[in-house]
Amino acid sequence: MFSIRKNLAKNLILALDPIVDFEKCGKKRQMSKVAVSHILVDHAYEADDLLRKLQSGEVFENLARQNSKCSSASQGGSLGSVDPKRLDPDFREVLETLQVGEVSKPVRTRFGYHLIRRD
Repeated sequence: MFSIRKNLAKNLILALDPIVDFEKCGKKRQMSKVAVSHILVDHAYEADDLLRKLQSGEVFENLARQNSKCSSASQGGSLGSVDPKRLDPDFREVLETLQVGEVSKPVRTRFGYHLIRRD
């Protein structure tokens, strides 16, 4: 009974301590959920035009509502907090390089062209 409690306590401490190096503990660090928004369009030229509008100061959420073909358009492009493993690999690869608040250049996936923003 004592060894079970000891192991349970050890695992609980590892789970609660964000500084623990999970690699040294024999556990792989899993990516946590990431807040993300995007604008999805059919053509590269549409994504390029939207990126220019963003760079000139237009609001991401407004452009998403007006232009995105994704159902997230009604939420200003917000996909909420998502597990990156569930995303399209090309989308995920770019998302992982973005800082919070940063918008990607157009990204092509099997769904179309995205402007991705890490929230």
